[in-house]
Amino acid sequence: MGGHSHPNSESVIRANHEMLTSVTGSFDEAKAAALHHYSRTFRGFSAMLTPEQANQLAEYGSVFSVFESKINKLHTTHSWGFLGLDPVYNSGLAFDSTSNVIVGVIDSGIWPESPSFHDNGFGPVPQRFKGECVTGDNFTQANCNK
Repeated sequence: MGGHSHPNSESVIRANHEMLTSVTGSFDEAKAAALHHYSRTFRGFSAMLTPEQANQLAEYGSVFSVFESKINKLHTTHSWGFLGLDPVYNSGLAFDSTSNVIVGVIDSGIWPESPSFHDNGFGPVPQRFKGECVTGDNFTQANCNK
């Protein structure tokens, strides 16, 4: 959304519902269509709309952009092959697996027991790493790796 001021998130939600009402036809439909409201860095929302409703919303002067959500597919869970390092890794040549590289994981719904996340052969966690293992239901300290 374009320029705005919002003293609190309740006013953002109300304003979002009012804008959605203009394309859905009713306040109840607007509330049902709204999926998420953004109020911290910018004012906006995500909503389930028909293509016609989205096009209508895009015409408003206060709307910065309207776009359809896309589902992105995970390209690989096999970094060695993806990076073209399989021949090097499997060649028996000296390979520094204790480097100071930190690998971040994007949560794509893959379970931690997946062989893709085994840390066999890796050195210790770099001292500069500030992360931690967060345990939860069916996820214990044993599920965390390096």
